[in-house]
Amino acid sequence: AGDYFTTLFGLSVALWRDRCEHLYQESLQMDPSTRAANEMKSIGRFWRQHYHLMPAAVFFFAALNTFSRAAIVLVTATACVYFFHTLLIVIYRMKKSRRVFVGVWSVLIFMLIVFFASIFMPKSIRREVSTLGTTEVLDRVTGKGEYHVQLATEIWHDHLLFGCGGWGYRHLCVPKMRELGLDPKKLPRVGGANVHNDYLQFLAEHGLVGAALLVAIVGLLIWPILRQWAVMVKVRRFNKTKRDLPKPLQIFALPQPVFFILTASVATLIHAFGDCPLRSCAVLTLFFISIASLPGFMPKQVTSHHH
Repeated sequence: AGDYFTTLFGLSVALWRDRCEHLYQESLQMDPSTRAANEMKSIGRFWRQHYHLMPAAVFFFAALNTFSRAAIVLVTATACVYFFHTLLIVIYRMKKSRRVFVGVWSVLIFMLIVFFASIFMPKSIRREVSTLGTTEVLDRVTGKGEYHVQLATEIWHDHLLFGCGGWGYRHLCVPKMRELGLDPKKLPRVGGANVHNDYLQFLAEHGLVGAALLVAIVGLLIWPILRQWAVMVKVRRFNKTKRDLPKPLQIFALPQPVFFILTASVATLIHAFGDCPLRSCAVLTLFFISIASLPGFMPKQVTSHHH
């Protein structure tokens, strides 16, 4: 559930930035008098521009409320990336006289949010966060000391190409423990059917062939975006008239919604190292839908050039 809400949070922020960018580009096409008259309608304009922040806030706190340590870390890290990415773009488009003022106040507000969040953090979330440390995170990601990792690796070696079949791990883990001289009683009843590392579990259950097919599906979805991304970087680099993006261009040449959705997708892939979000049909479906939606946010001229 934690990763599901993290992805929805990323999608909401992506839609928000897409709306803001659309209104910004629309205002650039207006003459000064029309732009001034439009800015007078501050309440209506503010609502049209920022209403996607409401579901974003709901999904952010929903991810925290799952009490999943991975979700807490990833949704917080994702929010920080979104904040600084947006801040850099907004500041870069301002007049130089306002950049320092807005930048300093933005950083101060961010520090105040972090301070009050740490002070008034609910005990349930504080308890989960207190168990996180560098050693614990590395052990969970690498599987060091985790019997599930050892069992999944051994099962994969026994069924190298095609695996043991979907959900086969739950049936083979106990016999494999006996074979390796481990005590099956140590297998917990809750979560014992999963390796808590999606990549190892896919290899154990579907083998090299099945895992390669899954990677190929993701590759086919993401490859056109990567090609268009490269074209956009070249266009921005050699177009001397467009100076509305900060550096590095490799990051900021990408449309903001695409960057935010890719960030949420990367968070899902990181989460899969230490848990099993991709075992959920809802999370896996949302992951693929998010990736498949990316071409809709790419510039039309780049898309047509690619095709």
